[in-house]
Amino acid sequence: MKKFLIVAVWLLSLAGCASHAPVSVYSLSATQLEQNLQSNSERLQGEVELMGMPMRMQVNDVGVDIGPKQHPDSVQLSVDNTVFVQALALKVPVRVRLSIAAKPVFNNDDDAVYLQDFTIINADVDAMGYRGKLAPLSQQVQDIVTQALRQYPVYTLNSQDPKQALLSRFDLALAVKPGEITLTSGL
Repeated sequence: MKKFLIVAVWLLSLAGCASHAPVSVYSLSATQLEQNLQSNSERLQGEVELMGMPMRMQVNDVGVDIGPKQHPDSVQLSVDNTVFVQALALKVPVRVRLSIAAKPVFNNDDDAVYLQDFTIINADVDAMGYRGKLAPLSQQVQDIVTQALRQYPVYTLNSQDPKQALLSRFDLALAVKPGEITLTSGL
């Protein structure tokens, strides 16, 4: 009886410690986020009008850096876009490159990672020999990209993957580490 009591007390104390220590349950790499953003890049595209001229934006490339030194609790995106400006009978391609830092958050209702609190780090324009800043166009592109990133997740747990389906049953918290996003739970 004495041994049983000792084992029971030991198990209860172990269970109590385990419930307070977060357990790393899933990690996301920059490559996974890049692939997801590339496959859903149509969400980052759109049509805008600037000074009466219609424009169509397409995404060429998306780069992701998780937890960079400048913004350690953020995800930094490098988005390379081409904006096609309709000027008279010509379609003029204008390249717009954005660097954006945003804070990732996990939404337990959707089992998805979203971005919020956007900071524009850099916006460059390259058009017909001109390189530099073109604030109105850069702002239009920034608005389209950040609006889409607020609305759509950058990663959603896959319910077809047994491990991820199991994780979706728990409330998860998100932590940013250099090179990865870790979803944790007290389990």
